[in-house]
Amino acid sequence: MAFVLTSGVAPARIGDASSCGIERWPRKVSRGPSRCILRMTATEPATDTVQETVEVEEVGESFKVKLLYDGECPICMREVVFLMKKDAGRGFISFVDISDENYDPAQNANVSWEKAMGRIHAVLPDGSVVTGVKVFQQTYDVIGLGWLFEATKLPLLGNIADGVYDVWAKYRLRLTGRRDLEELIQEKEEIARQLAEDEDCEDTCRAEYEDEEEADIGLS
Repeated sequence: MAFVLTSGVAPARIGDASSCGIERWPRKVSRGPSRCILRMTATEPATDTVQETVEVEEVGESFKVKLLYDGECPICMREVVFLMKKDAGRGFISFVDISDENYDPAQNANVSWEKAMGRIHAVLPDGSVVTGVKVFQQTYDVIGLGWLFEATKLPLLGNIADGVYDVWAKYRLRLTGRRDLEELIQEKEEIARQLAEDEDCEDTCRAEYEDEEEADIGLS
């Protein structure tokens, strides 16, 4: 199966690649810790936008770093697509979309959605967690591009880079036209509360219905 990536300003709509959780831009590129093999072939551009056809095949999990990313962040998604292409199906990076409704912290070193939304996280095979610029150091190292972040491993430059990243992390939602993290957390909590109330109501209604049935049987 295949979908289309564009290098123009407006991303194209993604076709059917649901076996790897790729449903639409920028919502999902990979669901859970699955590893995806990307096979890329150039196609004739229909417009001025250069397009690539990418075939995606789901295979077993094997990674050197697990990247937790926000699939609803368009800028983040550009980085993820770049890393997936450079990984080229080797499975060195496992991509986990924290915006997926099935995201499970227990499968990702107990990194909560709130924490992952506030600052980028990655999980290493031994279960340890890295955040901030160290995430980029790890992911670029495993695909052979570690030299791009080599300077940030120096204490002074590393602290500066982390400071710059922290500013970006603080304002990225607003810069990409989304609501603040506090509002998103409140919305998520409200949805969870409503779902819990609906489940309680369903259980109560079922119990009342069963009691009424038993009463009717007794009268008959």
